[in-house]
Amino acid sequence: GRFEEAILADELCAEAYAGLADAYSLLADYGLIDPAEAVPKARAAAERALELDPQSAEANVSLAFVRSVFEWRWQEAETLYRTAIAVNPGYSRARHWFGVDFLSLLGRCQDALSEVRMAHDLDPLSMIIREGMGYVHMLCDDYPQALAVYRELTDLDPGFFKGYSSQGRVGSLLGKENVAIEAL
Repeated sequence: GRFEEAILADELCAEAYAGLADAYSLLADYGLIDPAEAVPKARAAAERALELDPQSAEANVSLAFVRSVFEWRWQEAETLYRTAIAVNPGYSRARHWFGVDFLSLLGRCQDALSEVRMAHDLDPLSMIIREGMGYVHMLCDDYPQALAVYRELTDLDPGFFKGYSSQGRVGSLLGKENVAIEAL
């Protein structure tokens, strides 16, 4: 798509490679493309972006996501996330993914919530960042707060499907089958 067109227009554009990496990563993460196909492409694009611009916050985050979510190379991922945040403290995706897709997965709940709150403060209209906050609460066993976040999501945007699917997941974890079924 567009990222590939941008790369054809400028083969030295680190941001285009980072965007391509993120696209492949998210398609794999959401189950829309087989990870065996998407992850090598995401990794290659992220590594190329970082090679072109080692100080690119976008490139560091793109590779950090691959290293954490798909490869479980935690130490390297943390270094990449922290580099991205040091380069651009206002980059909401860096803080969002660092909290949701790294810190919370390692059980570092307070740090994860702090990063996701900063991401929300930077981009208060982002539904996916709000969903991420609920996800962190869920992973940290605060199911009532997760459910409250997800209900807020569906109140704010009744068309945002992840608000409902997430409510269903938390309703099931709470043993509230009626909540889960209604949401799903």
